[in-house]
Amino acid sequence: MPANPVTKITLEESALLEACKALDLQETDGDAIHMVLRGGRRHWLARTVHGQFSATVDDHTLGEVDLHLALSDRITWFLTSIEDNEPSIGIVDGSKAVIASTHTSVTIDLIAWEGAAPEPYPITVQASATLPIARFAKTLAAARLMPSGLEPTNYPTPPMWLQISPGSVGLHVDWRDFTPTTSAYTMEADETEETAVVAIDHLRIDRFLRSIDGILPFEEDTELIIGVGEIALESGSQPVVLFTAEDWQLAVPVVDVLADRWGRQVNEQLTGFTPTGFNLTEITSTSWVVDLEHCVVTVSLQAGHPDQVRISTCLATGVTDSEDLLRELSNLNAASHGERLWCADECLWAAMDLPCTRIDDLRSAVTQISTVANKYAPLLAALG
Repeated sequence: MPANPVTKITLEESALLEACKALDLQETDGDAIHMVLRGGRRHWLARTVHGQFSATVDDHTLGEVDLHLALSDRITWFLTSIEDNEPSIGIVDGSKAVIASTHTSVTIDLIAWEGAAPEPYPITVQASATLPIARFAKTLAAARLMPSGLEPTNYPTPPMWLQISPGSVGLHVDWRDFTPTTSAYTMEADETEETAVVAIDHLRIDRFLRSIDGILPFEEDTELIIGVGEIALESGSQPVVLFTAEDWQLAVPVVDVLADRWGRQVNEQLTGFTPTGFNLTEITSTSWVVDLEHCVVTVSLQAGHPDQVRISTCLATGVTDSEDLLRELSNLNAASHGERLWCADECLWAAMDLPCTRIDDLRSAVTQISTVANKYAPLLAALG
């Protein structure tokens, strides 16, 4: 199927598009790799819930061409399978992209897209550091290594923290949920502005950098700027880590550690819970409210070693901590089965902490706190 080529794709661009696989594009959901030809440049954009990639490449041979193509990410597989360094790309029937090398070509339907070509979401940076990209990529790969001898487990691996400090960039991992050890990697930075500490999606960042380096090995003097800031999405701002090198940028959301490790499991436990009068409302990614027939229970994730789920409820309000109430609370706590009761700010509370290693017991723990509330709330309220 003949097509008039409208531009070319360089080896550098092929490497970057291959790296976009780290964003896990879903073509069936409308995700696309957007190419915009405008002003003598090729502009690339890909974004998913996992991040945003953008790049700009000068090509004065484009002249006055003004064109937007929403390309399938399947082109990345083709680009890495051919022998040409600069295949051409054209259009046929106004709805298909044709990428051709010397001996091979592929024709793939364009992704349906309505309206103007998308623009990268704007990003503001509060802290940044500049260092060689090869230094960061190699250190990141080393920091991701697990302590030898760890057996496979369903317990999530620990987060990796990125720290921008005066004159340095650090990567920190705390393995104490598994074995009594921590690791801290420190890289000298050429320039730094302000300071920041955030948890990063190290797997996705490592995949992105490895993909580029596997096609075009990083040169030792190529600089990478790491920034911590916010991206302005249509739904509101979101904290991100921004990586900028030469003509490209990658923005990856900052990891919400507790939500990333345990949010899905807690949600699954609670959405499968069906006692009488049950109603679930998720407040944040790490806190839920469970409305039961006789009480309201709050479930929240707490950081620790191990991480914990706190299940709590207010038994009564307007309570004073009388001597009789405190004595009864002490007796009940001494005979408790994991729950604890106390009085604070004129409110009578009952709670228990469940290690996330026992997250399968969450429904039972909610039921246990509900039972405590039903059994003791009238008695204790009367004493206070």
